[in-house]
Amino acid sequence: MASSPTSSCYSSYSSPFSSSTNFPALPIMALRDKIVGKIQENRVTLIVGETGCGKSSQVPQFLLEENMEPILCTQPRRFAVVAVARMVAKARHCEVGDEVGYHIGHLRVVSARSKIIFKTAGVLLDEMREKGLNALKYKVIILDEVHERSVESDLVLVCVKQFLLKKNDLRVVLMSATADIARYRDYFKDLGRDERVEVIAIPSSSQHTNFQRRVSYLEQVTELLGISSELLSLRYCSGPSPSMADADIKPEVHKLIHDLVLHIHENEPDIEKSILVFLPTYYSLEQQWCLLKPFSSFFKVHILHRSIDTDQALMAMKIWKSHRKVILATNIAESSVTIPKVAFVIDSCRSLQVFWDGNRKAESAELVWVSKSQAEQRRGRTGRTCDGQVYRLVTGSFFSQLQDYECPAILRLSLRQQVLLICCAESKAINDSKVLLQKALDPPDLEVVEDALSLLVHIHALEKTSPRGRLET
Repeated sequence: MASSPTSSCYSSYSSPFSSSTNFPALPIMALRDKIVGKIQENRVTLIVGETGCGKSSQVPQFLLEENMEPILCTQPRRFAVVAVARMVAKARHCEVGDEVGYHIGHLRVVSARSKIIFKTAGVLLDEMREKGLNALKYKVIILDEVHERSVESDLVLVCVKQFLLKKNDLRVVLMSATADIARYRDYFKDLGRDERVEVIAIPSSSQHTNFQRRVSYLEQVTELLGISSELLSLRYCSGPSPSMADADIKPEVHKLIHDLVLHIHENEPDIEKSILVFLPTYYSLEQQWCLLKPFSSFFKVHILHRSIDTDQALMAMKIWKSHRKVILATNIAESSVTIPKVAFVIDSCRSLQVFWDGNRKAESAELVWVSKSQAEQRRGRTGRTCDGQVYRLVTGSFFSQLQDYECPAILRLSLRQQVLLICCAESKAINDSKVLLQKALDPPDLEVVEDALSLLVHIHALEKTSPRGRLET
């Protein structure tokens, strides 16, 4: 192993997208004609299917084969945008930037020939601020992983809905493994008379493959490692339930993960079967990396975090022949991407979130327990290309008390940055922050928006330019 947690050794490996890799038939393949037909017939379609069923990579190709281009696909993270774009380009036998392109940050790998374009929600929102709803001039817009409720994703959803009200021939596809179907049906109910969100459920992958996913909780993990089962929640979770326990990562948790990784390595003879560990912060990734460093002769350890260069992060997609791969990741690896040969997932069941404190008038980052929806996404990182085992480092009783869904970011942030950027928009269709935010799936408290506007005026980032109080930069 190299001298820093972000580096990897470049010895022999095989590409996960090489022709020798035999992926099983994806469950979504059997519904190709139905999916295309429903999207053609309905302006909004929601596709719900287990992680790994093929939604992200196959639906854009289905539509392209029916000449429904240009197609825009949004992903919540840059890593997912690049990984899925490369996967689809490989399947289409083309170079990235030709028929299939992507756009993340300032990196735009797109040409006039591009028919499927992948972007983050943030990039699309930036384009809409400049071009207004003209940035949405596609035949089909696919919003993938709609359960991930960043402010940018929610604002894109608002803008797409506004565009739908004006453009009858646009088709919108929402995709997720864990979305709240009723919420999205209700959100689009005012599109027009007799219109509704068409829902397509992809059958469970267990009906199409022999790959299994087994889930174990803290009770089974400690029994496996020969550790005393007394006071498990207190020792590893700081309390008996999520409402009574903070989500800090204790040294005991890092030690438990370390012991579990070694146990897996000693008992799994297939060295190509990898281990994916979910931790909440970069600091916790470093701590775990330090514990594994003495075993560099056994493992290639990769760090997946939003601060890591995308190309370097994609090294985690490689299949190593010489060492077992261990991937230490935050929620960047939680959705969209299939990392080949991940046979084991160790889930700390924690994540890092930012909250706005209205009394202190400040934001703070806090460690929190994941929702069941997030845990399900993490479970879905295995059982895709081989059998999978998931270890959740909370007791079964503790897990049953987790919230079903995480709180949308639009309800827990100050929104100052987002309000400023909305007011900076060239298009009048989206540059009124009060109006736009109140059209969100979960509208924020108007007091939060007013507070953001007041501060921006106070620091002269915005000024009132009309008797009606319109705010501009």
